Amino acid sequence: MTRFARTTTASRRARSPRARGRGRGARGGFITLLALVCVAVLVAGFAAMTRLVALERNGQRQEEFRAQAEWLAEAGLDRARARANGDPDWNGETWTIAAEEFDGRGDATVTIDRMMPENEDDDRGEIRAVAVYPAGATMRARAERRIVEY
Repeated sequence: MTRFARTTTASRRARSPRARGRGRGARGGFITLLALVCVAVLVAGFAAMTRLVALERNGQRQEEFRAQAEWLAEAGLDRARARANGDPDWNGETWTIAAEEFDGRGDATVTIDRMMPENEDDDRGEIRAVAVYPAGATMRARAERRIVEY
């Protein structure tokens, strides 16, 4: 018998290119799956970081709106003091400031009320200023200040 005749079919299959490629294909599929999982984790991390940045930006913007509303409420009290000193019958007003007058982001509204004392013997009244900035926006800030008049 020749040397080739003794070879079994099983050993021929093990040495065939088709049989040798099976192991690499399985490993190649695992590596592809691993790469896809890594990409998915990176994309999820990037999406989470983007969301955090957007939340931080919105928080900072809200803080700016709150500070502006507080300043406007204080300005409303100053305006009320000046008006009340000039006109004892003055009871309040709504003061609208156009966006172009300060930062251009939106209009501001300051509602000023002067409440007279309920008791005639009491000469102390109260002035309240409520500022909303930017007025009419979905994300806005509101600040309220009060003083007692003597």
